[in-house]
Amino acid sequence: MSPAGVVVVGASAAGIAAAEAARRAGFDGPITIIGDEPHPPYTRPALSKALLCGTEPAESVHLPRPEDGIDFLPGRAIGLDIKRKRVTLSGGGALEYSGVVIASGARARQLRPDGAGETVLRSLDDAVRLREEIRGANSALVIGGGFVGTEVASACVAAGLETTVVSRHDTLVPHLGADLSDLVTRAAINAGVVIEPAPQQIRLTGPDRVTGLALSDHLTLEADVVVTAVGCRPNIEWLSDSGLDLIDGVVVDKYCRATAEVVAAGDVTRVRGVRALAPRTPFWTAALEQARIAGQSLVCGTSASPYVSAPFYWTEAFGLAITISGPIPASGECETLAGDLRAGTGLFRWRSQHGVTVAAVNHRIAVRKLRTLSRESD
Repeated sequence: MSPAGVVVVGASAAGIAAAEAARRAGFDGPITIIGDEPHPPYTRPALSKALLCGTEPAESVHLPRPEDGIDFLPGRAIGLDIKRKRVTLSGGGALEYSGVVIASGARARQLRPDGAGETVLRSLDDAVRLREEIRGANSALVIGGGFVGTEVASACVAAGLETTVVSRHDTLVPHLGADLSDLVTRAAINAGVVIEPAPQQIRLTGPDRVTGLALSDHLTLEADVVVTAVGCRPNIEWLSDSGLDLIDGVVVDKYCRATAEVVAAGDVTRVRGVRALAPRTPFWTAALEQARIAGQSLVCGTSASPYVSAPFYWTEAFGLAITISGPIPASGECETLAGDLRAGTGLFRWRSQHGVTVAAVNHRIAVRKLRTLSRESD
């Protein structure tokens, strides 16, 4: 049994950021980060972008080592006892804690009950494996037209594969809002992508490795590479006996606290607001901000800064680099600040009851400036 300190479950960007935030807030005891992947911690957004396209090596996604005095422990957490304040590990050991950070993230949602033979993109190993599959293929079928599915389809097209996307929506990345979604969809179609409507019941084909998707009893789409990209599930099974509030994630307050000694950050987290429980926000910037608040609140309690959602996203697909600040989907009338949306370049703004959203499309602008524009109400 280890001496009590801060235990971080998840060697992710959120986990590291929370550990460093606790240290900066004044915690001077031991901090241990538990990670169950064989790689050093890495950044996930690049997996479906530069890494998958082959323009960057796998090592390029590795994160800098955290501050001195933060230790890594290979392993997997299988239980949390909040009364005895300890995390149980798969190898039979346990870590006692004075505070614990839950940053166990999420995993790719799969369509087969056991996920057998499905190709997904969530981890570094997934990305490297998929990149190799793409290199030796002529055709690709992507199930799902969200952020990841669209970026995977773009990588397949760039590699010369005949690519089909099966989606429940008429346009790709509908979460962007109608204007930007239409722009991405036109770019995909112009690049040769075929978009097929998803059937009511998804049935994958192939006895072992997935080779296609049955659209009906008489029509099956097949491809050399078939990728499932239909969202993610939070890794909360190990918390089932913890007594924490688990609703599609770990429910926390505005200080990212599940209890006074248990905080959470990243894809596994749901923040309870004044009026409602917010959905999980599986985006890089949200994870880092939650991690900063979580680490602070372990040390400072409610004197820490509360978490305030400040949405910020980016995606790269089919020659479009889109950076967005503000709530999505972007709705309301599109205001052109620079450029031309139909031409796929410029700076654009939308105002709605949910706030102001600003997007840069193939347009260089400082992140701070983009965020400032999205905070303006006039």
